Amino acid sequence: MQHGDNQNAYGGSNGHSPSGPVSVRLGDYLVDRRQLTRQQLDDVLARQNAGDGAHLGQVLVNQGLLTEETLARALADMAGVAFREFRPDEVENAAVQAVPRDVPPRFQVMPVAVSGSSLLVACTDPFDILAIDEIERRTNFQVKQFCATEGDVRRAIDRYYGGAGVLEGPVSETVQRQDAERQNVARGGIFVSDPGASADEPMVRLVDEILNQGLRLRATDVHIDPEEEIVRVRYRVDGLLQQGPLLPKQIQHSLMSRIKIIAGLDIAEQRLPQEGHLTYHVASKEVDLRVSCFPTVFGEKVALRLLERQMLFRGLGELGLEGSTLEMLEDSVKRTKGIVLLTGPTGSGKTTTLYTMLSHLDMLANNIVTLEDPVEYRIPEIRQSQINNRAGFTFATGMRSVLRQDPDVILLGEIRDPETAGLAMRAALTGILVLSTLHTNEAAGTFPRLIDMGLEPYLIGSTMISTVAERLVRKVCKHCAEVVQPDMGMLVRLGLEGEPLDGEWLRGAGCHLCGDSGYVGRTGIFEILMVSDAIRETIKHQADTRAIREVAMREGMRTLMQHGLEVVRRGQTTLEELGRVGRE
Repeated sequence: MQHGDNQNAYGGSNGHSPSGPVSVRLGDYLVDRRQLTRQQLDDVLARQNAGDGAHLGQVLVNQGLLTEETLARALADMAGVAFREFRPDEVENAAVQAVPRDVPPRFQVMPVAVSGSSLLVACTDPFDILAIDEIERRTNFQVKQFCATEGDVRRAIDRYYGGAGVLEGPVSETVQRQDAERQNVARGGIFVSDPGASADEPMVRLVDEILNQGLRLRATDVHIDPEEEIVRVRYRVDGLLQQGPLLPKQIQHSLMSRIKIIAGLDIAEQRLPQEGHLTYHVASKEVDLRVSCFPTVFGEKVALRLLERQMLFRGLGELGLEGSTLEMLEDSVKRTKGIVLLTGPTGSGKTTTLYTMLSHLDMLANNIVTLEDPVEYRIPEIRQSQINNRAGFTFATGMRSVLRQDPDVILLGEIRDPETAGLAMRAALTGILVLSTLHTNEAAGTFPRLIDMGLEPYLIGSTMISTVAERLVRKVCKHCAEVVQPDMGMLVRLGLEGEPLDGEWLRGAGCHLCGDSGYVGRTGIFEILMVSDAIRETIKHQADTRAIREVAMREGMRTLMQHGLEVVRRGQTTLEELGRVGRE
């Protein structure tokens, strides 16, 4: 392929004159195909030579002599590459993450898909070999390109690489509209708005883009926090909050109103907390949103929990379980009666594990009922119920009623009080499998906690199947992973001295794919205590956590830190990350 001395097909790349061989070839091509007259071409080239400086193709489009599609098709035909229309929704996240943020806006190219060692790219100028060279150099992918219109490429770049910049349009339009409203009212006019009406409304597009950005970052939560002079957006990614765009204070009310409208909340109520739930279609995905509004001194703050349904039902092995640990949890779920309790702090993955356990059951052959606060995932095959403490529908009252619904399995969102715990135990005695959570730091601590609630040790020992402690650790970014030596001091602090140190110890150096954090994604580490006869005997004597842990370890229980060290030795996470979750 001839590239015209590194000039692009518009007739001027790298700061050179906008005229040149490729520019002439484009003009001749268009004239030959009667899409342009010779006189029109001569006039445009004359203006370029006089110092107009614009690209030939862009001048033709600006003057209405060509459409963007006609220009793109001509360039594609000249370069021998395909032309096609494409939408931003077709873009794969893997492709976006593969290309540094500064490249697409600079070269007007858009990564679309990854296949093996190849990266498919949409371009506006297929002759721009500098763009291709830059992408290949910085990504180690072999680039395959197709030609698209400048509008299609620009819209995709705005969506996936705009960040805060892509919000400027809807933010500016919202500010202008509010100014117009105030001026109209000041002149005695009346303004009536419908904040939820059209997808073209700037506030609708602003909320969409905030959520789009959260999905691109793989965020689990979006926080919109009002401050004295700004509104701050933050995203929780892999368990940690990171900074998002800063929005002008004057759009705060419109932004909160839009979120309340889509969540079905009262837009007039700003003094009391409110909660809502909805299914939202954004970026060609169906996302469940849990919305919480909370009053602060600078106005209402909003927390949005993003729940992607397709990420829910996975195999237990995909959560980080393997070997004997996986077998023990699978065995627990196969029981027809008894209690399995998951323990750990908020955000440790307990809800995801509970639902994954449910996915191993025959949902049609079993009557599965849940009591949750809140109901996070809506699943048609099971009967889910939302706790409403204000109405008197608590976990305890719900349990009494559920027992009259002939359940085979009960998923109880959390055991919070002695009455609920006692009802769960009695349900297990009658032949029901109960899955629930309890706030303790380790698996062995479950039993003293239940005894403190007033439950009889014999009842605990006869109904408990197993208790599972869980944490989430961030995974090393494979793109920038490098081999490191074990930190002996950290091993001592984690109580892992004397453990095997074989394997491949890795650390992420930081790159554009992981946002320089060194981590991408999370996996679980687990501690599973199966209730054996020896454990029951220990519980019977109301032993403390330490005594129960020692018995369990003699029977082969692997602690959270021991499982975490295995994950470190496999190169999946780091000792520093293990130390971070160990402090939770």
